Amino acid sequence: MSCLGCSSKFTFFNKDVGCPNCGFSYCSKCLKLQIAVPKFGNSVCKVCKSCYGTLIEGNENPKSFKGEYCPPESFLRRLESLENPSRPPITLYRKDQHMQKLKLGLSEVDCKIAERLEKLREDRKQQPVPTEEEVARRLAKLKGEDPATVASLHGNRMSYIPPDTRTSQEKADSLVKQFSEEYELDSRQPDAVDEISQRLARLRGQDTSSGQTSAGDKQSGSEVVDTEESQDFMEADDVNAFLVQMQKEMKGHEMKKLDKDTQHCLKAIKTKLSAQTPTEEAENLDEEVEETIQKALHEVALEEELEDDSEGIEEEEELVWCVICDKNPKIRCLDCDGDVYCKSCYTKVHNEWHQDHRNVPFTPKK
Repeated sequence: MSCLGCSSKFTFFNKDVGCPNCGFSYCSKCLKLQIAVPKFGNSVCKVCKSCYGTLIEGNENPKSFKGEYCPPESFLRRLESLENPSRPPITLYRKDQHMQKLKLGLSEVDCKIAERLEKLREDRKQQPVPTEEEVARRLAKLKGEDPATVASLHGNRMSYIPPDTRTSQEKADSLVKQFSEEYELDSRQPDAVDEISQRLARLRGQDTSSGQTSAGDKQSGSEVVDTEESQDFMEADDVNAFLVQMQKEMKGHEMKKLDKDTQHCLKAIKTKLSAQTPTEEAENLDEEVEETIQKALHEVALEEELEDDSEGIEEEEELVWCVICDKNPKIRCLDCDGDVYCKSCYTKVHNEWHQDHRNVPFTPKK
């Protein structure tokens, strides 16, 4: 055993001494406080520290077990609820027979409350459900807005769309009419041949204001070449100037497309002019225009070939040293776009990045 105060074990030299007030075992060091103990006729005895504090406060008897350990608050609340148990909640039923059975077990005040609740429920059932317009009007009043304006907006938003009651023949006629109107609108747009004719006239220094008409008159817009100022024959210099301008525009991704459009438009212009000129002069003009067109097409094709050759030359140029260091390459990696490496860089660096790449020995071109 050990002392209750200092937890030291009892030995031959440290014997246990009981407190005369509480009776617990203490050593002689823990029982140094002296006070009159009522159990021993108020005789002065050595007691423990806890008993000394209890007796010094004037308590005649030490606290009992019930006084020292109070029950928890939850236990006390349960005891109070058992003394004054609450009544079961009131359950309301829709049918009258359930209400009659329920009222049998209720007091007079509870019966009146149940009757009022049932009456309120019946009144609510009899009232009609408000419409969307009424709800919108009430919300507008709560927001401080004009109910008439809100109602008009609500009516426009919820407009009624009548069903299509037309016959199949009427629907087909309507579609045909719609397509014809769309075609008429498209036909009012300026034609490519007319635009090229106007541009040729401007290159020759002629006035095209008299030949420009509204977009709705397609036929008059296509007869710019037939005006009094454009009655002269087309010369080769004008065609060359026009082709030079078109070559400047035929750049980028639309070069081939513009080339085809130019050839088509020039053939159309050539057809118009050949119909207006005499036979011999028309043949000479046809030959000149044909030669000019072929010359321009050959120039464009030559430029494309030169561009392809330059790209091929750039692709054929290879590095004569390793892509990592300046040593002579020995290995080409097929999966790295044909990059070349020396043996040390390929073994130490490249294999750490990609170990599954294919490679072939590199042989420099002479």
